Amino acid sequence: MDSSTPIESLSRTWASVRHMLCALVATVVIAATGTASAAVLDGNEDFKLLASLGFEQALDGAHAEGSRLNDYAWSMQWFKGKLYVGTLRFQGDGTIATLPELTGQIWVYTPGGPDGASGTWRMVLQSPQGVIAPREAGYRWMTVCNFNGTDYMFVSTVGFLQGNILRTTDGETFTPLSQLGYPLGTVGFRTTVCFTDGNNKPMLVTTPVGKAGDAQTYDTDASDNPIVIMNDNPTANGIWRNYSPLRMNDPANNAFFTLYVAGGALYAGVNNDVTGAQVWKTTGCKPRQSCSVPEWTKVVDRGAGRPLDPLDGTVQNVGISDMMAFGGWLYMGVAVPTNQKPPAELWRLRMSDNRLEVVIGDPRLNFGNDPDGVSTNPAIPTNLRCALPLEDIDGVGGANDCPPGSRRGGGFGDVSNAAGGYPPGTQSYFWRLLNYAYHAVNAPLGDNRLYAGTLQGGRSSGTGVRGFDTMASVNGLDWTVITNDGLGDAQNIGMRTIASSPIGLFIGSATRSQAADPSACSVWLGIAGVDPFAPVTTLSTPSPDEGSTVNSHSVSFAWTATDTPGAGSLPLVYASRLDPLEPSFSAFSAATLRNYTSLPNGTYTFHVIARDNAGNTEAPGAAPGAANRRTFTVSAPDLPPTVSIQVSPASPNTSGNVTFGWQGSDDVTPTANLLYDYWLAPPQSDTGTFVAATSANYTNLADGPYVFHVMARDGANNVGPEATVAFTVAKPPAPPTAPSPATATVIAPRTVRLAWTDVANELTYNVQRCTLGRSCTFVAVASNLPAGTTFVDDALGAGPPLNLQYRVQACNNPGCSAWALTPGVVVP
Repeated sequence: MDSSTPIESLSRTWASVRHMLCALVATVVIAATGTASAAVLDGNEDFKLLASLGFEQALDGAHAEGSRLNDYAWSMQWFKGKLYVGTLRFQGDGTIATLPELTGQIWVYTPGGPDGASGTWRMVLQSPQGVIAPREAGYRWMTVCNFNGTDYMFVSTVGFLQGNILRTTDGETFTPLSQLGYPLGTVGFRTTVCFTDGNNKPMLVTTPVGKAGDAQTYDTDASDNPIVIMNDNPTANGIWRNYSPLRMNDPANNAFFTLYVAGGALYAGVNNDVTGAQVWKTTGCKPRQSCSVPEWTKVVDRGAGRPLDPLDGTVQNVGISDMMAFGGWLYMGVAVPTNQKPPAELWRLRMSDNRLEVVIGDPRLNFGNDPDGVSTNPAIPTNLRCALPLEDIDGVGGANDCPPGSRRGGGFGDVSNAAGGYPPGTQSYFWRLLNYAYHAVNAPLGDNRLYAGTLQGGRSSGTGVRGFDTMASVNGLDWTVITNDGLGDAQNIGMRTIASSPIGLFIGSATRSQAADPSACSVWLGIAGVDPFAPVTTLSTPSPDEGSTVNSHSVSFAWTATDTPGAGSLPLVYASRLDPLEPSFSAFSAATLRNYTSLPNGTYTFHVIARDNAGNTEAPGAAPGAANRRTFTVSAPDLPPTVSIQVSPASPNTSGNVTFGWQGSDDVTPTANLLYDYWLAPPQSDTGTFVAATSANYTNLADGPYVFHVMARDGANNVGPEATVAFTVAKPPAPPTAPSPATATVIAPRTVRLAWTDVANELTYNVQRCTLGRSCTFVAVASNLPAGTTFVDDALGAGPPLNLQYRVQACNNPGCSAWALTPGVVVP
């Protein structure tokens, strides 16, 4: 998938051509064979400049045929002992006069010298000119197939009116194949692959793209008729036939971007900007079955469940930029052909069972509770699994979120974890992938690593321009960055092509050309020299001296290291051990400091060793005095332990419930092995009993002063000083209790005497009454009565008999009690 739609508009007279990114950095890399004495590509210093300025300049001199309009190394292929590079141009000023300048070229590099670095460049094809514009603006894909014992190289092209597929057997003469069977509107082709189906029928398979027509509809990244087509006789102008349903029967599928063959199956990456990218799989027609269009199975759906773009709500994973088999998995680079590119993702599909994992990208939140089970989130495809244990990434719902397998966010973000989240990097595409597998003839320098190249840009890249990244991995999850600045040129924003060969690894890039000063193509050769030397580590301050006696139970070691030939073998990693405390070396890491505490008295030997990026590992120091080992003796008094109270109540405490927590420390005995004696005075006293507890709780303490005591004892029975904390319990007074029972007695006409039980701590009483009936609403009779036990209600007045009920409440400053009800009373 390209960084933008190559040509967006042509007027009725083809007067304007859309801005198209295109450039070349063809890089030959002499890679390692994987042995401990061989180096691997690990930085810009491994690359030698072979050509620049769109082939105007090269190591073999100037080339007048070159052009600074060659901005894309759109295709690359090793064929017949040479490297072929197809270019794309887009720099014209949008007028008819400049259309002839938009002419694709194919260049060939013939290696020379003992390492292939002294070769020559030559242009072998420049697009013929048509009536209005060149036949081809660029050469998008190259692949080599063998038909009937002859090797052919097929080249996919993009044109202004009609795309072609060219073939060659000698690398000099390029002949267009038959156009019979091309879908209407085809202006170009993307991936072209060799495939042999279940009936053992060899064929050439490709994906037509393009929306031909006027300036508003011309587009080489979409298609009016998205479909896979095949030709089973491409060497003799055979016709093309449909090899998939149109759009895979999904109206939202608008292009087939990628094809790949692995394990006897053909995979197709489909562009869908409504529900997200899809990948389909077929083995072709079954043995002894006559069919024209085989059955296809969808193995990736809905962009692998990536959430919608938080900025504009659109689908983030629209298409598949490249595929590559590695270690039983099919790796897939993901890209979006829009100007506002989200950080790219990298996925992998286990080909044996179609298990899908996110290697680099956004976490899949609310995945479920089983990383190896089907997600409970309906937005996540059913075959998506987690490469790592589930985590709590969003901070809610517990560990039910699925992190990326590499622990890198989209766009090749920095390695992170759930606590730090998975922030995105600045890469918009994982544009090209390659399994640089060792092969005695075809790739004798193959290092068995998976390579990934990126397109730098999109929203997350900020305003600055930075070159592409190229990284490699031995397992598909852990990645080593080879270059992160476009091989030293910030205008090299994308690694566009990559190809292995008998002499090394070729890499091509895309550039961000400036109209006033286009950068055009540059070509490098990378040579990874042999590095047989192990690093050398030297212990430094504050490490103890050789044979010294240390009067402390804590010891620290620091070190530095050097390596030959130098930066090419960096970074270094280290492992260490303390004999006899540690029977084996630690895991290798970048740390250059090691601390030990609580060492018992005795004699020790510390070892540290380094390993360089080529795999050379330093040997442990064999004898006293070696720079990477130290023998020393610890002879120090065993001091009493200390203890600190870390949790204690506030003073005054108003509940009578308190909690204490403490922690001890000792110069020899581990903290977990310390014992403690503690008590609360009063009501307790010191019993001299030591236990392993580090907390204590007390409840229902009476008002008064208290002091909590705790002291620690170590493994040598040394008892340290006690720690104390003083506090006071002062619980606030409570409201009085209800003055029950209460009574009401008629003592005279229209007069009632109330009596109740005396309660403690009361200051006043309140009296209310109600007239019994269907409802009873109490009204105040007397409030704030002084402390007592009786009250006479003589304010009833004359009238008919009354059926009354009273209630009484006691009050003090903290509040009032519950009401005490009297029985009903009839007042005549």
